[in-house]
Amino acid sequence: HLIAHAQEKLEALEEKVGGDEDEAPKSIPEGVAKAITSLKERIAKLEDVAARDVPLRKSKEILAVWKKMKPLQEHAVSGPNKRKILDQLPVLEAEANDLIQQSKDWFETDEELEERVDILKRAFKGQTKKKGGRKTKAKGMSKKAQLRAARGLS
Repeated sequence: HLIAHAQEKLEALEEKVGGDEDEAPKSIPEGVAKAITSLKERIAKLEDVAARDVPLRKSKEILAVWKKMKPLQEHAVSGPNKRKILDQLPVLEAEANDLIQQSKDWFETDEELEERVDILKRAFKGQTKKKGGRKTKAKGMSKKAQLRAARGLS
């Protein structure tokens, strides 16, 4: 946003004086010439600064809701109240969307908010992946062999 704003100012100043970006006519007042050079320097500095990803304000709450939603989305619910539990999914989705909208910054566009939500989703998916471990118990293994396998001695 800052770069675009500075570039707009620079273009407006250059249109007023009728010169190109790289070529400054000598008839430009000294103050305007200084403004043009300072804007060019500001643009260069802003382009050098790396953008920092700012986490969502309500990220902990959003992650908690997503954690509740995951088994419902995968239909990993069983029991006599399955239908009642699955009916909570739209309520949880609405709650997550409300939290996301509450996390939106003042001058943030919807696309920028969606990018930050995608970053949080990738982090959430990385947390919820099942980690495969070694099985320590196999048929026909004695307790001594199981302990060795657990220690990695085989």
